[in-house]
Order: sequence, then C-alpha cells, then structure tokens
Amino acid sequence: MNIQIEVTEFDRPSGNIRGVVVAFATNGQLRKRVAHATLMCDAEPEIVLTVPRSLNTEETTTVAEGLLEFVERVRSLCPQEKSVSTMSEKS
Repeated sequence: MNIQIEVTEFDRPSGNIRGVVVAFATNGQLRKRVAHATLMCDAEPEIVLTVPRSLNTEETTTVAEGLLEFVERVRSLCPQEKSVSTMSEKS
C-alpha cells in the first residue's frame, strides 16, 4: 500500500475555494481516497478523512504516515495553519 497526495490550486479562486489537496491509498489496482482538504481563501481548510475500516498493522502505519504527510502539505499551502503544532511535535 502506498499513499499518493495530489494538490490542485486554482489560478482564480472558485468562490471562496482556492484549491484542494487529496490523499489516496493505493494497493495494486485499488485506489481509495483517505483524505480531502478544501483550501479556503479566508478561512482554515476543511478536511474530511475516510480511512479504510479494515487494515493490517503495516497498512495502518502506511496510512498514518501518509496522513501526517498530508497535513504537512496542507499546512505548507495554508499560512494560517503553520502555527498549529502536530501531536507528534507536542510529545
């Protein structure tokens, strides 16, 4: 299983939306969306998670690491998010 992150930033915002970030879990031919962030022009991003219900320990680790990478990518695109620390940074 691999995690792929795709970023789409619009040249011109569509209403209040300036882009999206999507994370996909791929396993062979299967591709499932696990996270979606809507990048807003004047607000924090809206994030939706859809984590698979049944994973083995290795897949769980892959998804967890992918979600951390997803959050970092969203933060890099949203200046207001950079000041928020992750749980791993608090430990």
